[in-house]
Amino acid sequence: MIKSEITHYTSTVFKLKNSVSLEFYNLQMKKIYYFFAVTFCAFFLSTFSIKGQAGCDLNLIRSTFTGAGCTELTACLSSCSMYFYNPISQTGNNAQIWAQNYGANLISLQSATENACIVSELNANSFGGVIWIGFNDVANEGSHVWYDQSPIVYTNWNGGEPNNSGNEDCVQIYPDGKWNDLNCSSGGSKSVIEVNLCPVTTITPSETSVCAGENVSLPTTTYLGSAPYTYSWTSVPTGFTATSANPTVTPTVTTTYNVIATDRYGCLSQSNVTITVNNPSTAITPNGPTSFCSGGSVDLTAGAASSYSWSNGATTQTITVNANGNFTVVSTDGNGCTATSAPTAVSLYDNPVAAFNNTAVCFQNANQFTDASSIGNGNISLRNWNFGDGSFSSQQSPAHTYATCGVFNVKLVVTSDNGCKDSISKITRVYCLPVADFSFTDVCLNQVMDFIDLSLVPDDTVNSSTPDDSVTAWTWYFGDGSALSTAQNVSHTYSNAGLFPASLISTSSNGCMDTIIKSVKVHPLPDAKFSTDNVCDGSTVPFTDLSTIAVPGLILYRAWDFGDGSPFSSVPTTSHQYSAAGPYTAGLLVVSDFGCMDSITKTVIIHPNPVVNFAADDTTGCAPLCISFQNLSVVSSGNIAQYTWDVGDGSPAVNSQNFDHCYANLSVNSSAYFNVALTVTSDSGCVTTGIKNNYITVYPNPVADFSVEPPNTTLINPVISFKDASAGVDTWIWDFGDGSTTVTTGLGYPSIPNPTSYTYADTGTYLATLITTTQYGCIDSAYKTILIEPDFVFYIPEAFSPNGDSKNDFFAGKGLFIKEYEMTIYDRWGNLVYKTTDVNQPWDGKASKGSQVAQSDVYIYSFTITDIRMEMHLFKGIVTLVR
Repeated sequence: MIKSEITHYTSTVFKLKNSVSLEFYNLQMKKIYYFFAVTFCAFFLSTFSIKGQAGCDLNLIRSTFTGAGCTELTACLSSCSMYFYNPISQTGNNAQIWAQNYGANLISLQSATENACIVSELNANSFGGVIWIGFNDVANEGSHVWYDQSPIVYTNWNGGEPNNSGNEDCVQIYPDGKWNDLNCSSGGSKSVIEVNLCPVTTITPSETSVCAGENVSLPTTTYLGSAPYTYSWTSVPTGFTATSANPTVTPTVTTTYNVIATDRYGCLSQSNVTITVNNPSTAITPNGPTSFCSGGSVDLTAGAASSYSWSNGATTQTITVNANGNFTVVSTDGNGCTATSAPTAVSLYDNPVAAFNNTAVCFQNANQFTDASSIGNGNISLRNWNFGDGSFSSQQSPAHTYATCGVFNVKLVVTSDNGCKDSISKITRVYCLPVADFSFTDVCLNQVMDFIDLSLVPDDTVNSSTPDDSVTAWTWYFGDGSALSTAQNVSHTYSNAGLFPASLISTSSNGCMDTIIKSVKVHPLPDAKFSTDNVCDGSTVPFTDLSTIAVPGLILYRAWDFGDGSPFSSVPTTSHQYSAAGPYTAGLLVVSDFGCMDSITKTVIIHPNPVVNFAADDTTGCAPLCISFQNLSVVSSGNIAQYTWDVGDGSPAVNSQNFDHCYANLSVNSSAYFNVALTVTSDSGCVTTGIKNNYITVYPNPVADFSVEPPNTTLINPVISFKDASAGVDTWIWDFGDGSTTVTTGLGYPSIPNPTSYTYADTGTYLATLITTTQYGCIDSAYKTILIEPDFVFYIPEAFSPNGDSKNDFFAGKGLFIKEYEMTIYDRWGNLVYKTTDVNQPWDGKASKGSQVAQSDVYIYSFTITDIRMEMHLFKGIVTLVR
């Protein structure tokens, strides 16, 4: 949002740029960016933001100007401007004065877009003619500056304008959008008024840096917008309010003063200024505590200033204090401002005397430490224990358990309630525990397990002058509920397999004890089992080890004996193929991971396979080819229980012993060959499949097809063209349906000859037939219907000469397939001359039913004809009678 505000105010200041003072423009830009970057955040604390049209009462502006007779140019409304057309014809001076009476000015055009919009609105509202648009506020002819002191960045001057001729301080715009500068007191014209919605407020303080309590005046000026203006002041820190355009303030701390200016139409403008208040530092900074124990001192440092005066007479910035007392300093800064610090108190305290007692313990027991410290004046408020092993405590008399045995240096630091300290260090002893340990060897169930003591007491490496302890007593527990033993080395037999928690308690000569528990394993015996299947000759026999062993046992090794003298196998799951049918004895030996063993044997039977054979009553022919299949399969022992036929053409399998099947061939060029397979299954589940490749041959059938052109015609042109479209053909026989037949032979598809065109002798409907055959004698036929229809024809001559020379003596129409006929003859005046309904009664050139001779002239004829299909035809025209 700040970025958009900067853009708005930058454009506003740009309009203020004076062609005479570039320095003023650059200064204003710097102020704008400094204002938004440094102080605008403080103004945002009031949750108010100044934008284009902020606070503006647009309805009041519209009612004011429309009430004065103006028309708003609504399409050109922007965030900072409203535009009105003033229909009153006035000089440039009077037009500007008229606009200023309402807080506005003649428009200042700053861009091509603004110029185009104004011209478009004027033309759209038919506000033609020359119109005032600008008022110059400088007398430098030839470089125009708008009323608001903004230079003309965009120009649309007519050629040679502006110029230095006379006092041409005003601008007029023409219907084509071009400008011309004129004398402001020249002839009256309409005008375009701009109401600025973005006033700009500046503050010029009398001073920006003062001592606390000094007065500062804040004169304020507002540009653009619509006068008069009202002001509302606030501050950060809060506390100051005012409504004057030139208030006076007396800040005690650095303060930012914000002002909001409101013009006559409610449009808002905001500005601020920061007044820096110079206050010398009154802080005194000690380099450490100001309360310390005897023998200590503290440095007191005053805040930065030009000169110093301490309460003890010193004049340096820093003094050293080692006695009780209250200390102050008077500081003077470079601006001559002075300030006195608050007093800083310094105090001295007594030191405590540290002391404590403790006893030795076995490892993993707590060592008790008892505080015996004292102090003359005051109280001991804090005790810090360092037990010498990286552990600490703040209790008065703590108990501590060490993580290792040995000798440790213990230190106590005591602190009084005034922060004074003392310390003391002593040695304490922690006896090492014996390390209980023993060895054993896992056994199988019912074997004896031996336990050997390996316990010892570690050396005290911290204090090598102290004699080492030794283990003097043992207590054994075997973990199976049996009686304990106190011998150093023992043996024990477990009655069940499994894991058992055997434990040993070892005791040293100093009475310190340690316990160890170990899991001893009594391994179970494996239970040998396996699964297998009776299979058919030639198939592999699966052998799956199903042996088990109680947890946590594990079968590590196995050995398979297949009973036929073949090598042993050691994999868990295997298979074996026997060389011949018959019974065999197979065995399995399993060994656990601890060497425990078990074995088992089973009988495996290998069944014989059936022998597959079959026959068909026919194996070749045209499609569809229907065949009878007969099973001829046998088995050496047992019976065949199931038949499964695959006829090779994708049909579902057939499960009959004997069956019939018909084959098809979808090709027109190639024979189809089919493999036939028979799978038979014995009552022992043995399966054999026999297949005969390309056993069945099905010849292709031809596809007969042809086209005729045209399929329908008339007897006038009864010629029909035949075009063969058959496929897979060797011989063609054509029957045209009228008793005519032709036979053609070719060399095979696609070299198929076509018959010549055929001419039918009479009307009628004919069924043309094409019979095709292949080299294998396979046949196909195609049919087409041909229609030969009668056709209506009628001819009318253009002239005749009834002079009795037997040449062209009569006039009539001639045609074919006429069912009804009517001819009428009229002279040029529309009088009926002749009429007949008999096609055989032509006009002989006489009128009035033959009583008068018609003269040489042009006559009008009309024929109404109905053909044999009952379609009506009307012919009208002229005929010339020549005598």
